[in-house]
Amino acid sequence: MDNKPYRKAERVKKDVWSKHSKKSGSADSSRKGITFSELLVIVGAIAIFFAGGAVFFKVTSKSAYDITVKHDLKKFADFQDYFFKLNNRCVGDQGQSIRNDGVPSDLPIENYTVSEGVCITIISGDPLNPNDPDNPFTFQAKHDKSDRVFEYNFQSGKMIER
Repeated sequence: MDNKPYRKAERVKKDVWSKHSKKSGSADSSRKGITFSELLVIVGAIAIFFAGGAVFFKVTSKSAYDITVKHDLKKFADFQDYFFKLNNRCVGDQGQSIRNDGVPSDLPIENYTVSEGVCITIISGDPLNPNDPDNPFTFQAKHDKSDRVFEYNFQSGKMIER
């Protein structure tokens, strides 16, 4: 007879636990883990983050290449200006280039290099008269991993994007 109250209490405990476990709303309350659709949502979110990162990386890389080209072009213009003040002429002739893009340079300047991937080419002008308004000494620069071309006019001292 003493066992009956004990059994009744045990049954009440089981009922209470079964009510709590059914509150989860699923028929199988012992289920653990995630469903296939939840996994797809997670994978999709990760893919979106990676795609956004790839676009950001590409944009910032192109910007870095353009900054490098502008810097090298300005450095070359300063070099030409300094050389002109000392020698009353500029270095190089039309069509010559100084480069570091895997193609040999045909404008040898001792102890002077441009950044990797950059090519600077003299496109017009007379090195003996670089300030001629009708035919100014002009050179352009490009990076092999960018499609932008920058041009520097020696006579005006301005850099433009072409």
